[in-house]
Amino acid sequence: MIVRELQIINFRNLRSVRSEFGPGINLIYGANAQGKTNLLEALSLLVTARSFRTSAERELIPWVRDGYEATLIRARVERLGGEDRLLMTFNQGEKHVFVNGTPLARLGDLLGRLNAVIFTPPDLGLVSGGPAGRRRFLDIGLSQTSRPYLVHLQHYDLALRQANALLKQHQRRPSLRDELAAWHDKLAAHGGALLQARAAMISELSALAGQTYAAIAGVEEPLRLEYLPSPSAVQAQPDAAEAALREALERCADDDMRRGAISSGPHRDDFRFLVAGRDARDFGSQGQQRSCVLALKLAEMRRMTSRTGDPPLLLLDDLMSELDESRQRALLASLDPCVQTFITATERSLVAPLVECRGIYLMDDGQLTREL
Repeated sequence: MIVRELQIINFRNLRSVRSEFGPGINLIYGANAQGKTNLLEALSLLVTARSFRTSAERELIPWVRDGYEATLIRARVERLGGEDRLLMTFNQGEKHVFVNGTPLARLGDLLGRLNAVIFTPPDLGLVSGGPAGRRRFLDIGLSQTSRPYLVHLQHYDLALRQANALLKQHQRRPSLRDELAAWHDKLAAHGGALLQARAAMISELSALAGQTYAAIAGVEEPLRLEYLPSPSAVQAQPDAAEAALREALERCADDDMRRGAISSGPHRDDFRFLVAGRDARDFGSQGQQRSCVLALKLAEMRRMTSRTGDPPLLLLDDLMSELDESRQRALLASLDPCVQTFITATERSLVAPLVECRGIYLMDDGQLTREL
């Protein structure tokens, strides 16, 4: 996939940006707080319809702007076998997305139109952070390449919210256990599909990440990803995930009624990074942890390409300042010239001398100027 044209109007500090981009590496450099990350954030909204920085969309629009009516993000995207024109417009009250002039009924329908692997400094905490971030990583990657996964995820989340609401509001209702059984069926059907897909994805990513970890880390240490599903029985038999989840839900029903929440299911999943057989979260150095995340993201890109036949975008936000020199060089050396890559950096010299750039842009006070 290649974003040939991008237009952004009234997004954070970007008043009006319009530029063309080519395949390969596109470097966007400039001092801090000039709008580099804002540009990648706007582009990523066309991938997932959500910001990778905030869940409060009011932060995305300018606070003070004379005559402000709406924010607009528009892109012309070349993809395998065709071209799409994507348009997103929103303000404080509403959001609309159009693909080739046709409005989408649901924002989730945008997923898969423009695929991307997004790598930001907070992602370096994927190893050491909490499980919610790792689950989100799995959900975004799988939803971009599998429409059935996205549908199961949406149905599971809805059933989970409704089941938890039932448990919280009617803990003392005599018929609660019978009512809960119907929700167990929905949770098991959709949750089982999620568990099975996640197990397969982690198995693929483990093999791919293991191949690149040694080059990034600079040492011969095997990296393996281990899935930690809920319920744990899925780890041994992912093909029987639905039955295992239904059994766990029924077994925990009394505890769930006392607790007021469903305690088993993919909303409690996790996975871990094992370096030389040891959990990198507990025993890995900061350098090892960062190498794990770099290997994971590059593995995600390779998996997505193999699944769709079309390389995703790669968005690298200000990573040069977060990595030591050896990892900077390893990351840049791993970049595929066939993949359209957007790199932001505070200085041109951090990237341009180390790798061939197809486009170099200066971001200054929300204005983008092409230099190469």
